[in-house]
Order: sequence, then structure tokens, then C-alpha cells
Amino acid sequence: PAVHAIGSAAKVIVDIILRLRKEGHSSDPRREAKASGASKLQPGVPPVAQLAARRLQASQAAAAGAPAGGPGRPPTAKPGGAVGPKPPGIDEVIIIDRRVDLFSVLCSQFTYQALVDTVYGISNNSVTDLGAAAWAKEVFKDRKPEQGYQVRLSAEDWFFREVRDLHIDRLGPLLQEKAQAIQRTFAEKDTKKSSEMSEYVERFKTAQSLRGKLEIHINLARDLKAAIQSDNYKKQLKLEDDITAQSSQSPLECIEDWIDDQRPFHEVMRLLCLYSLVNNGIKVKALDQVKKAILQSYGYGHLLTLCHMERAGVLRYAQNKTMWPSIKKQFQLLPEDGDAGKCISYAYSGYAPLSVRLVELTKSSPKGWRGKEDALKMLQPPAQELHQAADPSEAPKASGDSGAAGWPQQSSGRPRVTLVVFVGGITYGELGALRKLSELEEGRRRFLVLTSEITNTKKFFDALKAEQATAQPLSEAKKSKPAADSKKSGGGFSFLPGFR
Repeated sequence: PAVHAIGSAAKVIVDIILRLRKEGHSSDPRREAKASGASKLQPGVPPVAQLAARRLQASQAAAAGAPAGGPGRPPTAKPGGAVGPKPPGIDEVIIIDRRVDLFSVLCSQFTYQALVDTVYGISNNSVTDLGAAAWAKEVFKDRKPEQGYQVRLSAEDWFFREVRDLHIDRLGPLLQEKAQAIQRTFAEKDTKKSSEMSEYVERFKTAQSLRGKLEIHINLARDLKAAIQSDNYKKQLKLEDDITAQSSQSPLECIEDWIDDQRPFHEVMRLLCLYSLVNNGIKVKALDQVKKAILQSYGYGHLLTLCHMERAGVLRYAQNKTMWPSIKKQFQLLPEDGDAGKCISYAYSGYAPLSVRLVELTKSSPKGWRGKEDALKMLQPPAQELHQAADPSEAPKASGDSGAAGWPQQSSGRPRVTLVVFVGGITYGELGALRKLSELEEGRRRFLVLTSEITNTKKFFDALKAEQATAQPLSEAKKSKPAADSKKSGGGFSFLPGFR
């Protein structure tokens, strides 16, 4: 398949994939069978016998002049009668390093599933932190408090699949419509004739099973609506808009006030790091002052946390001129025209995720990424676009359309399957935007997402914290050892046992 990759981590993965594919091709038993002729192999015991049978079949096929497609892999006819390899199940691979687009992690998301993850947190497709919700005791009255209140949010649930990617403003009317439909179904039970009862019973069972789910989602939606309508949340959104718009008033003063008020750590760091990314760093004097305020308000245990944030690139001193205005314009991250519901920016209420824009550009632009070379240079390098040859021993092609990769053109019978790999995590907002992109492309592409984790702002900054290391006590055993033993063991950082 065609491969697009951007970022240093993505380049490492591409190099490994190409190397493994080349090594696997060189050790292919079918090629060995061709070279050795029709020599018979001794039958073995399972699983050796199965492998020997495949090699024998390939050897016989090679001796008879048949194509070495192997069992279960019929040859594919190319235009003109030539026989080629079977086309892959995945037509395109897009690998994105999370560091290329940290904006989408730090910006506010407004899809139903993303807001549930932000307010309550989703772990293993379940919401487990519902102890503070007053309605949970009523809905889960059959459970004991010590068992906890857990809501399963699985893609196997057809109703949740329908509502998970909705904008929070459109969720309420849909849930109200579903509730009214259930009430109408229950009200029809006394008006149905005997001949219509069999059909009505099925509808009644469906409505009965949906009623419990609907009650949970209505209560969750009310909590989410209350959360985003709070004064605190509105102030955060206002400050976020000022940062992304690069308004004349410096948001750092407001951020420092929130640090002094000891607002939740991840909420303050989200806005601070977003300001740093948009402006390509913070001036030395201002950042030193902010760091001092953070240590005084949240504790000196966050000294290493700040170091981790600098190493991750989300918080840094001012460097060159910011590229944010050019990135925003080139990739149309803040579209102004059109209905937001008909654009991938609906998931963030006006901001189009940069990562999803990169996926969109592979097909929306006539030349793909090659038509945006100048824009891609503004992001974390390198950006690669290559088309693998049918024979891995041949060099990959660095240009051309999707039909130049050695595989037949995609038939109109099924959508193209695109594997999107996020190295470093993906947000639920980006997942919703990818599904919206597939819908806008009229289903011509089906996206499969492979990622290291599903992240949000809180998880992102929790991973950068280093409180565990600074909270460990001094090693008394190390103090009692002679100095000579300390030199033999390497000395150094043993006063933090287990920390590296």
C-alpha cells in the first residue's frame, strides 16, 4: 500500500516496516521452492507437516510452470492478461507522530464521547467514576455503593454508536426525540389489534431495552451540559480562543492568576502549553516567572514535571518567529465559511484537527502531500510519501498516484481501507473527526485507527508528572555503606531507589 508518514517517530516505523518486508521477502519459502526446483520434502508432524505441505505445493506449482501464488492466494489478473500478486487488504497507511499535532490534544473537544472522557474519564470503554453523580444512586439502585457505578460505552452498542460522535448541542434534541418515540410505543399497547400484536411485541421489546440506556445517556448529557455552561469552563474557552487567535492582550496574566488560585493542574498546564505552542515559546523572563509560580502553588515535586514538559516540546523558551498563523492558514484549521456540522471542525466547535487535515490532504489534493510541501515543512520533519512496489526487492516509488504502487486500481465495489497510525495517542475528538471525514467523502475511504493509547488533556499531563520520584524517602541503607562501596556500585542517584 501507499505509505504517508510525518514526524521522526513515524520515520522510524517506516524504516522498520520496509526492512522487515524486505527480509520477509528474501526468506519467502515460495522463492526458495522456485530456486530448488521440484525436490520433494519429507513429511513431518504438525505443525511442520503443514509448512512442508505448503512448500511441496509451491514446489510442484513452480515445476509445472504455475504462478507461485501459494495456497489460498489466487493470482490477480492485471490489465492486458498479465498475472500479478493479490492486492493488499489495506490500500493506504498514514503514520502520524503525535508531536506533529499537539494542538488537537490541548484544544477543547465537544463530541459526546470526548466530553464524557474529559468530565468523567473513560477507561477500557467504561465510565467508572460516577460516585459524585446524584442520579447514579437512583439508576443503579440495585448495586451496592462499594461495588461502584459503572457505565459501559462500547461500540457494540448500536445506540451508543449513533450518539457518540454527536456535538453536545445536537445530542439533547436527539435524546428527547428517542424518549418521545418510546412513550408513543408504550401508549400504543391498548390500541393494537390482535393481528398487529406480533409486530408490536418486537417494537415493545426494543423500546423496553432502550429505555434503561436512554435514561443513563440523558443523565450523562445533563451533567456534561452543566459542566460546559459553568462560568469556569466559559472563561477557559474565552482564554483558549484568545490564545489561538493571538489577541493583543497577553493571556499569561490570567494563567498566572489561575496558578495562584491553584486551579486543577492539568487545566492550567493545558492553556499554558497551548500558549507556548502557538507562540513558538515564551519569553525567558515571563516563563521563569511562571515556573516559579507553579512550584510555589503546586509544590516542588513538579520541578521534574516541568523538565519533562520541556523535553516533550510543549513548554519551551521563545525561539524563532511563530509559524502558527501560516499553519492555520495553509491547513485551514479555523474555517470561517460553511456549516460547522458539515466540516470536521464540528468536533472542536470551529477548530479542524491538524492530524485529520493531514489525512484529508492525501486525497483532497490532486498531488497529495506533494502539493503541500511548503506547508509540511512548517511541521515537525520529516514528511514522507512513498508507494511500495509489488516486489519488495524493488525500490519504493516516492511519487505517483495510488495506481502506481504495483497494485491494481481499487474497484468500485468496496471502499478503500486506510490504516491511520497515531504514535503517541489519539483523542476521541479526532476519532469523531475521522468518522466525519469518511462521511464527507461519501464512504470512499474506510479508516482503521491504530494507536498507542486514547488520550486527553488529563492523561497527557499525568504521564508527564514526576511526583512519584520526588515523594520517595532517602535510602537509609545507602547512607550506612562505606564510601568505597558507593564508588564500586557507581554512586550517583541511589538516593532515589527505583527511579531512573
